[in-house]
Amino acid sequence: MAVQMLSAALLGSAETSLNKLLQQDPVTLQRLAALTGKVICLQISQPTLSLTLHPGPNGLDLLLHSESPADLTLSGAAQDFIQMASSENSTDKLFGKGIKISGDTGLATTFSSILKDFSIDWEAWLGDRVGDTLAHPLAGFFVLKSSNLDAYNTA
Repeated sequence: MAVQMLSAALLGSAETSLNKLLQQDPVTLQRLAALTGKVICLQISQPTLSLTLHPGPNGLDLLLHSESPADLTLSGAAQDFIQMASSENSTDKLFGKGIKISGDTGLATTFSSILKDFSIDWEAWLGDRVGDTLAHPLAGFFVLKSSNLDAYNTA
């Protein structure tokens, strides 16, 4: 019981943080709002975790369990999901190339496109929190690290 409570608390914190980031990209929020009523299940292996996503106008609701039937189920290893999210071509890991798709493939393509196009002005976001003087070099550092990760994932 304690593990379930801890998992729910961590998931709640992750949902709040994710949705705060999504608030920085109104286009992404509009695109997620268009998916209201859809249910996306992520079945992650290595480590084992099942998440249900409910897109809506305020971002994503993250649930460990949902009674709603999934319109789309994506199954794969955590590494495959990470590579899909950071890949230039998100279909590299979809459609039988690492992540198994069950259900609405059109929803899979749309959701993958939304994630890929998600864009935050990190420098402005950091500037609001730590000041412009520190935000510029930090944003540059994160962009450099992101570029290195993309190069690693395509190698």
